[in-house]
Amino acid sequence: MDLNMQQRMAVIHTEGPSLILAVPGGGKTTALLSRTANLILNNGIDPENILSVTFSRSSAKDMEDRFNKIFANVIKSDIHFSTIHSFANKVVQEYNKLYHLDYIIIEAQDNNKNRGIEPPITKIKLLKQIYFNYNEEHINDEKLEELSNKIGFAKNMMLKKTEFSNYKWEIDNFEKIYEDYERIKRENGYVDYDDMLSECLRIFKEEPLILNKYRARYQYIQVDEAQDTSKVQHELIKILGEPCNNIFYVADDDQSIYGFRAAFPEFLLNIDKIYPNTKIFRMEQNYRSTNNIVSVCGDFIKTNKERYEKNIFTENEDGELVNVIELKDVEQQLNHIVSTLKKEKDLSRVAILYRNNMSSIGLAEKLYSEGIPFYMKGFNKYFFKHWLVEDIISFMKLAEDNNDIDSFQRIYGKMEGYYISHKMINDIKKDKSNKSIFEKLIDLPYLEDYQKDNMIRLKWNFNILSRKKTEQAIEFIEYDLKYNTQLKKSADEYGYSIENLKSIIANLRLISKSSPTVADFIQKLKDLEQHMENSVFNKNKNAITLTTIHSSKGLEWKEVYMIDLIDGLFPTFSSLELAEKGVKKYIEEERRLFYVGMTRAKEKLTLYKIETKNNEKVEPSQFLKEMDAILHPDKPSNIIGSMLKNKDNGRSQQIRADSNHSKISKSTNTSIGNSSKQNVERIGVNTVIEHKSFGKGVVQFYDGYIVKIKFDDHNTAKTMVLQPCLDRKLIKII
Repeated sequence: MDLNMQQRMAVIHTEGPSLILAVPGGGKTTALLSRTANLILNNGIDPENILSVTFSRSSAKDMEDRFNKIFANVIKSDIHFSTIHSFANKVVQEYNKLYHLDYIIIEAQDNNKNRGIEPPITKIKLLKQIYFNYNEEHINDEKLEELSNKIGFAKNMMLKKTEFSNYKWEIDNFEKIYEDYERIKRENGYVDYDDMLSECLRIFKEEPLILNKYRARYQYIQVDEAQDTSKVQHELIKILGEPCNNIFYVADDDQSIYGFRAAFPEFLLNIDKIYPNTKIFRMEQNYRSTNNIVSVCGDFIKTNKERYEKNIFTENEDGELVNVIELKDVEQQLNHIVSTLKKEKDLSRVAILYRNNMSSIGLAEKLYSEGIPFYMKGFNKYFFKHWLVEDIISFMKLAEDNNDIDSFQRIYGKMEGYYISHKMINDIKKDKSNKSIFEKLIDLPYLEDYQKDNMIRLKWNFNILSRKKTEQAIEFIEYDLKYNTQLKKSADEYGYSIENLKSIIANLRLISKSSPTVADFIQKLKDLEQHMENSVFNKNKNAITLTTIHSSKGLEWKEVYMIDLIDGLFPTFSSLELAEKGVKKYIEEERRLFYVGMTRAKEKLTLYKIETKNNEKVEPSQFLKEMDAILHPDKPSNIIGSMLKNKDNGRSQQIRADSNHSKISKSTNTSIGNSSKQNVERIGVNTVIEHKSFGKGVVQFYDGYIVKIKFDDHNTAKTMVLQPCLDRKLIKII
């Protein structure tokens, strides 16, 4: 295989701990596979003595397939790549077989059915039951997923009971639920996937015979995507690798984006303390993207402080500039995307990325309506099964059919100002007359006058609702029936994201635009759900890819569009609030996620900036502002920002780039950047210079920091901070 010098240095390293820091598109998989082959072919290592683990099953299969494709002719032995969970499961199985123990994996129903348990016991069922026991209410799917993730987080972080109070769990009685969940599993021999890791670590610590057996077998360990490895996984690998520590970590701390799953990049940042003799290799050449994309992304991620310094570069051509499209709202954003895609001949080379799955609904509906094929990576039915969607449908169905008692029972307590009691519901259910639900309510004999007036008003409002088209009906439900007030109360009481709830409403509005009747609206929801689910069959066809940035990791497309880039969504409100309090950890992970999204693009990167969402004015993402400072360092607002940064920090930490972002020239032209200090002294009033973007000009003012230049092709003089221009070699003296 053709390797560059950085890759070759990593590949030939065999003994002792090592960390490979590979930038996006840096050929890390190529290096890892080549090192595996080098161990076998040139160092005589038995493939059975090599343990290669990665983050996901799909990554493991991909590496195994690629290895066999490249080296099958020279290496006849089977080479296996697996997840850490899979490895841990084998250890636990061997231990249980040795001691004649049995266990039930509660993550999947099939395991239970095979063991003859009826009804199947699942993790979901168990958590639902425990949650109800402590909170006396049924948990919805959104909260259930959050609960499951937080339990997994606690286990992967190896949290002690005394450490739980250090975290904000945002689930009522979480600690009690966690303790009960663990107790029930212990008493019944149940395990979940995360138990495999902690149980494997326990076995290694308490069973030296088993540990030594695996140490003898796996003398060389390779860990791919090590930045996404959790604390318990790192501990497991560490104890297995001792005492020789022939551990080959492949990672990019700038791409650690799974903190919510307990990814622990701090291990890598402190690796020299854990393994004092660690050899660190940097693979900094990007083979994927154009120079404009690489340069911008490289400058962007430097804002993060908790990271390894890297100098990402490429020898690819400059390519198109990174494009930021400014539009009014989400609808204009979707229209612009559609008009752009209609010009594309090969849609498989294009991806649209977003922070949150909720952004995919309106997007998918628009593409579906316009007949543009798409493949949705990781589709789930969360939106279509959400209680809010069911509520809106129930409002509409009740407006059409005033005898729909099921719909009424669902929403009667979700309107503000009507005060309908359980007794009233029970009494109208006993009334077998042909009167409507509203008439039955009005006729209840024990109602006070004000209560009767409320019921008359309710009937009147639903009469109005029945005459509205679906788009106006949704707005009427929100504001006239005061459903939005109940949403805010639910968000406060149960910890739901109000922004997420607003996004669901906004998506329903988008779908309703092409659905004039309730029947059309309900059918459109069913059709869209089916179409999104069936989009899996468009994989590897002429179809655009829709995916979250998390799911895009490791993938690449010629063109990438990133949407819904607003503060509160990306980055999240919580990360922004914590950053204001001095806790930078979470905003840095959000920035890494933005970086991962941008670095998926090979030739064209487009970012969308919108002014309003959900009928409300929004603040563009902080990251768009950071990008603006990089793309346009000469803008007055960015100059002021640089001056303030200089004032606060003593010197500017922000490295900016000209909008052209060309490769750094290797020619011998006299450039200020070639000897900044020496050439700064040559700058003064009337100095003639040439700027890469603005052409020839004459310096009119310079105070040692800010320079004002009158360019021949511009009517007004431009003011800019000199130092970024020096660092980027944008100016040369003529």
